[in-house]
Amino acid sequence: MFGKTWLISLLPLIVLVCAQFLPAAEDDNPALDGRVDIRASGGLRIVGIKSLRPPGVTLPVPAEADPEATANSYVTMEELQVDSYPYPEPPLAGFSPLVALTTSNKYRPNDLEFTHILESSFQGLALNPPANANFLVAVFDSGSNVDMVAEPFNATVGLTGGYLTGNTVPITGTGGTADAIVTQPVGTFVGGLSVIDPGTGLLDLTKVVGHSNNSMLVAPEIACGNGEGLIAVIGTGLLSFYNTVIRVDTPVRRIIGGEPVLSPDVQMLAPSAPLPVFSRKIAMSFSGMGPATTACYYGFPDIFGGGDIDVIAPTMLALAAASVPTGGNFFSRVGAIEGEPSPLNPLQYMRMMVDTGAQSSILTPGMAANLNLDPAFPDFTVDVCGIGGLTTGVPGFYVDYIKINASGGAMQFAQVPFVVVDIPSPDGGEFDGVLGMNFFWNRNVIFDPSLSLSSFLHVSDPVPFAYGDFDRDLDVDQDDFAFFSLCSSGPGIPLSAECTLVDADGDKDIDQTDFGFFQACLSGENVPADLNCKL
Repeated sequence: MFGKTWLISLLPLIVLVCAQFLPAAEDDNPALDGRVDIRASGGLRIVGIKSLRPPGVTLPVPAEADPEATANSYVTMEELQVDSYPYPEPPLAGFSPLVALTTSNKYRPNDLEFTHILESSFQGLALNPPANANFLVAVFDSGSNVDMVAEPFNATVGLTGGYLTGNTVPITGTGGTADAIVTQPVGTFVGGLSVIDPGTGLLDLTKVVGHSNNSMLVAPEIACGNGEGLIAVIGTGLLSFYNTVIRVDTPVRRIIGGEPVLSPDVQMLAPSAPLPVFSRKIAMSFSGMGPATTACYYGFPDIFGGGDIDVIAPTMLALAAASVPTGGNFFSRVGAIEGEPSPLNPLQYMRMMVDTGAQSSILTPGMAANLNLDPAFPDFTVDVCGIGGLTTGVPGFYVDYIKINASGGAMQFAQVPFVVVDIPSPDGGEFDGVLGMNFFWNRNVIFDPSLSLSSFLHVSDPVPFAYGDFDRDLDVDQDDFAFFSLCSSGPGIPLSAECTLVDADGDKDIDQTDFGFFQACLSGENVPADLNCKL
């Protein structure tokens, strides 16, 4: 009983609201149209989008306008005024780095030593043998403090029965709170999708890395109504101890559970391993509820259960072995201007969490207010799903100018889409939003973390993709045509927020002219597309 009472007082310290991912699942909600399934942050998925104006376009709003009518009506191109910023315009959704995850029984028994052990290959016995066949696809998620698997897929990796403790911790989303189950310490092992044999579909256990003596969370299934989503995340308790190369120029497709899964190649390397040299390095800083040097779970001797450890807090970053796990994430400074720059409207720097698990970027309502963005007149709205269900009509905006300072030269962007969501600060400090992977949709990146020294997000020069290769798998085929069809709006009708890359001629609609370019670029499945097909 002592352990259960202690858990209640511990929860404000460990802030498990930073478990950043929960899966979508099938539902019969008619409001969802099946349009999109985009991972955001804070356990959210964007499942529907309604565009009110395209990027790069200003819609004057009369003072007497009815906000309700304006926010729910489409406008024609003749009503719009185009802005001109000579910088790339990121899409709403960027890449999602995926890894294969499997488990073992490797842990430190009964010695009150809660610290994880880094492993360079699979160790122990599979919880659900064979480990090379029973694995899940997880998101490589620097926005999450924990390793987490969602029901019912925990059974695939054997996180059932005696591996589930009787202890739970709350994980919170925009719609509510749910209890996630703390697991007994196990071994958790991951590898990029390239370590799955394309012929047999089996995981090469000699090429995975991970950590043992690791307590995970098993979260409840979340019904979003837009198809079944991915069901696991790997968080900072593991990824803080590796340098991870994410290559969009090397997409990997595998058939897993009968379904195709596509991801940039993900390679987790030891800090001593040489890294590719990319043109820019964006500074990151580590911050948690306290300093960290290791990762550990927490518990007490189970005096009622026969001497085992009663695990009451999952493995997260921590100051030292057997200390309270406090978690932590990585942050960067991002400059923003909305409107014409002037002495009265200078560049504002935002403190943003770098979230590799978020395909889209987020502003907090406070930061949106600082940029004079009015939620009554959004540029687009989205429906988001998470704990507590569906929230519709969440405002989104195209921010005129974004600047990210970096070694090698600042990265500058125009008309950057952000969703405005009120999510809590991961570390209790200043928090203005989430830097998602839509900024880097066409760049290789290296997540290069350090808990005590300088940390960086290395970013390559743009990777060339053919027009029409919307899923970035190096060909233009029926999958890309399906996305083109969903985006098609017609002449003079504004495109939707997720469709900026489909606008071949830059006139803010998707029509027959764009389709002509698509036809010229169509290569067929697994046939490399011509990078110059649009010229």
